[in-house]
Amino acid sequence: ASQGGGEGASEVWLVPGLVVALKSSGQQGVVKRVMADGTCTLAIGEIGEGRMLRVDQTTSLSIKDLQLVPPVKWDNVKVVHGNERGLEAQLIGVDGADGVLKVKDKKGTIKILDMSNLGQIISEA
Repeated sequence: ASQGGGEGASEVWLVPGLVVALKSSGQQGVVKRVMADGTCTLAIGEIGEGRMLRVDQTTSLSIKDLQLVPPVKWDNVKVVHGNERGLEAQLIGVDGADGVLKVKDKKGTIKILDMSNLGQIISEA
């Protein structure tokens, strides 16, 4: 059952390594684990250069308390909504609402997807 807002609350779009923000404070964190009930373990702290620089606290939160952090050019991203969900790529360009992605495959496939479907992922530090 969705409680308004763009994303269906029933769709678990959280994945480990995804950068999210707390809706209440705007603090950023990285998803560590996702539970079947839609809660996750989140490491909150300083994020930069594509990795977690410092962890201030680790906490459990519900998916409804979190929002995606929009990726910027050159970020590693994961598609979290839509037909291409699960796809990992690098954001090589932004054109309005569209993100230009270089897919992490042997061919370096280029795809254009809506930015609202993309989440920044970071490598485990």
